[in-house]
Amino acid sequence: MSKMIKNMYNMRWCCVYEVETGRFEEIYDELFKIKNQDIGFYIKTGDIVVGVVNHSRGPVFFVNNRKYFLKEVNYEFIHTHLSDSKGKFQLIIEGKEKESLIYNKVNFVPSPWFGDNLEKDNDFFQWLYQVEESEEEKIRFHNFYTQC
Repeated sequence: MSKMIKNMYNMRWCCVYEVETGRFEEIYDELFKIKNQDIGFYIKTGDIVVGVVNHSRGPVFFVNNRKYFLKEVNYEFIHTHLSDSKGKFQLIIEGKEKESLIYNKVNFVPSPWFGDNLEKDNDFFQWLYQVEESEEEKIRFHNFYTQC
């Protein structure tokens, strides 16, 4: 099953992600002509593509061709602030670290145009980490991303 999702940082880029195989391909959508997008986002940090996409089995978190059906495992996201420019993101499944990424944070400039828009809403990894705020947030996340 192919999924088409947008790049969180540059909406002109899309990713076609094959859930079954983990294969992905980036497509540049210069004129925003691609209309049938699925629910989800991805980012590219160096040579690594990281994303989350909707699926009938619940949210699929992927790092390159490695995929995790989050609703089917006991998982935890951990985010660590390393500096103003760097962060660390970890995916823990069944108590074992499955993914660990040190990344460069996006340049966040607060603006009155975006109201209460915070750094955690603009940084993909901090945005994803918000799922850990409460059990209700995790359930909401699972329900929202359990669609086809």
